[in-house]
Amino acid sequence: MFYVLFILLFIIFFMLYQHHKERHTIPFTLVLVAYFFAILSMMIYYSRDAYYYNVIKNYFYLPDPLWRYLFFLPISRFNVIRLINAASLSIVLASVYFALNFHTPFTAKTIRRTKIAIWIYLLLQLIIYDPALNIRFYYFLYPAFMGSKQFYDTENILYMLTRSGNNLLVLLSVLMLLVSFYHSPRIQLIRYNFLLMTVCFFTLSTLYFTFISRTPSFLLRISKIAQSYYFWYINLGNSLIFYNIFPFVFIIFLLLICGSLYRLTHISHQINAEAFEISKQIDATETTSKVFCHYVKNELLAIQSGLELLPAADYPEKTIQDTIDRCEKLYTRIDEIHKSTKTSELHLIDIDLKDLLEKILAPFCKEDSGIEIRKNFADYPVLALADPIYLEQALHNIICNAMDAIEAKEISADTQEERALTVNLRNTDDWILLEIQDTGTGISENNIKKIFTPFFSSKPTSKHWGIGLSLTYRIIQAHEGKIEVQSTLGKGTSFQILLPKITQIFTEKRQTNGK
Repeated sequence: MFYVLFILLFIIFFMLYQHHKERHTIPFTLVLVAYFFAILSMMIYYSRDAYYYNVIKNYFYLPDPLWRYLFFLPISRFNVIRLINAASLSIVLASVYFALNFHTPFTAKTIRRTKIAIWIYLLLQLIIYDPALNIRFYYFLYPAFMGSKQFYDTENILYMLTRSGNNLLVLLSVLMLLVSFYHSPRIQLIRYNFLLMTVCFFTLSTLYFTFISRTPSFLLRISKIAQSYYFWYINLGNSLIFYNIFPFVFIIFLLLICGSLYRLTHISHQINAEAFEISKQIDATETTSKVFCHYVKNELLAIQSGLELLPAADYPEKTIQDTIDRCEKLYTRIDEIHKSTKTSELHLIDIDLKDLLEKILAPFCKEDSGIEIRKNFADYPVLALADPIYLEQALHNIICNAMDAIEAKEISADTQEERALTVNLRNTDDWILLEIQDTGTGISENNIKKIFTPFFSSKPTSKHWGIGLSLTYRIIQAHEGKIEVQSTLGKGTSFQILLPKITQIFTEKRQTNGK
């Protein structure tokens, strides 16, 4: 167990250094710190008594020089017990706070009350298990109110109740985290990060149940007649073989976590590099596009004006009009590219994304295309700080592409394949999760990494110039959001968009003002 401390320290510093900007890093780091001090305090407790030398050697694998240093450490056994109790209870507290830090079905008021109740419950344990107060309780109750056996029987009952309660809280924290992982966004980096924390938290909880959950405990046996007391042994269980092997198994798990941390960092850098490459391609395209679009627009206007001046007797009127219409369509599309390359400032306001999506989907719902549009929106307002014009354009691009993909898919008469566009919208942690799924033609594996590249399109250039999704990518990035796409050729495509969620304080203030 001694070497576990070094691995825990490494994970703590690595999390703070690599993932300091993430919301869950601090609560998770506090969990790790609580486990570190729980193991350290128990190590000190056993080192203060030569009777436990074999435990130190065979279980903690503590080097002799360090054992001798801890043996003569100028700190009383009472304070060591207090440190053990505080560290053990802090694991329970940190675990609950960490689990509640994720998206839960509870309201903010319920979470606040839960935290207060847990604080009271754990502080009462600190008082009950304090060794000095334990002596005073014994002197007060014995023999006037109860005998020695009754006193220790009462202590055992209290110990079983508090230990069961603490185990239940840690177990509920693990279950809440697993549920949150199941409902987490299907964004690769976020999903992998969540998985890593879930595995690490589960591994640490295993350490708690097998080793640390035996504390806090009543570690004194008192004699009022002799005016003395002696310290009790923290039971490590009956299976010595298990406890000899367990530290090595736990070290292997922690090393796997370290490897996962490295893998997570590698994936994070890879995703950031890909995002940088896409942004660089978009930026490189802008300068050329501005000059090119401006030139072509002027030429099209000149051609259109010249056509309108041609005498109708020499040229068929229908031919001239068709040419003018084609010029107008070409002008409109080039003007769209030109506007997308202009540097514009976002005007962020508080908007409900449910209303924005209803507005975007309304024209498609009226069309008789045979495509079913499914809207799975949360019951509550999904508030975001966004530019409604630009965000509407970004989402409209994705939905238009999805509808085109569904219409382009060939469906045989003998199969009953669904033609559906599904839009899911809900809150998750600090993010708003928007999923747009279609049952269209899908995107090949070779093309899926290119879809955000400017002017890339797998469709005929007479209808698609490949600027819609690159513009969408820029708009989502400008909103400090994330976008990923998953697709299976012949089955459909799914876009996952994460947008920052307005804080709970801002939301409550807005609802109060509304009332």
